[in-house]
Amino acid sequence: MTEPTAAPTVAEGDAHAALHAGFRWRVPARMNVAELCLHRWARETPQAVAILHEHGPAPDAPPPTPHTYAALQEQARRLSNVLAGRGVGPGDRVAVVMPQRPETVVALMAVLQM
Repeated sequence: MTEPTAAPTVAEGDAHAALHAGFRWRVPARMNVAELCLHRWARETPQAVAILHEHGPAPDAPPPTPHTYAALQEQARRLSNVLAGRGVGPGDRVAVVMPQRPETVVALMAVLQM
């Protein structure tokens, strides 16, 4: 019986160092994440489902709730207006501390589009 041969290995750290050295963000000087993740989709496919909120495995849980790009955009715009009315503006830091749910996406997009 022959013993299996070990696969060749890269010296620890070499692959990561090369990847790290060659990585560069390619982000335009002016970019809006809300535009990329929400607004363009709301313009092009407003009724497409952006989020399908599943309420959990409980037998009495309601069926999944679809949230369209248009609905998320409208909610984000409303929240942005509320925040602006309370004095929040571009460059301000806003913490969003919420569980993963559709309202969290609305809050993040509201802040990012400001």
